[in-house]
Amino acid sequence: MKRFLALIFCVNILFMPACSAIIEDELVNTTLDKNLKIKPRTLEYESTETPVEIRIKKVLTTKTKPEEGDIVEFETVSDVKSYPAGTTVTGRIEFISMNYTYGVPADIIIGSFKIGKTPLYGEISITGANRSLWLRPCVIAGSIFFGAGLALMPIRGGHAKIKPSKTYTVYMK
Repeated sequence: MKRFLALIFCVNILFMPACSAIIEDELVNTTLDKNLKIKPRTLEYESTETPVEIRIKKVLTTKTKPEEGDIVEFETVSDVKSYPAGTTVTGRIEFISMNYTYGVPADIIIGSFKIGKTPLYGEISITGANRSLWLRPCVIAGSIFFGAGLALMPIRGGHAKIKPSKTYTVYMK
């Protein structure tokens, strides 16, 4: 049996170069310099769009179980073009995932911002406390001792929170 497996192994090694082909990545070839340095990339909206600093009017957290599609109200922090500070900006919850056991955190993404009827570009992405980074190794290590680590599995990840004290930047054309 050992000789048979050794023969198959040798045949695989002999025919491996014929089976494989050189793979070239066009994206890497176009973006990577010959000196193996990444070319700097500038974002389109940096020069053509006006930044609008906003903050949420009241605390939003995944504890209150908001749903996708809900409208969230923000306000401008400073004057922007013809809009004074304190002007209402609306955003829509694009994606939300609740926290789960095993330390998985909650996520929330807010986008589709509008100031009046003018659309704004950008999104806000918030993630709760990721407890799985320390919880998974503790569960695995604790399971060695008669499954004691399984008692830690119900620990949930943190909720995503957006507070009025923090400002975010979206862009206006």
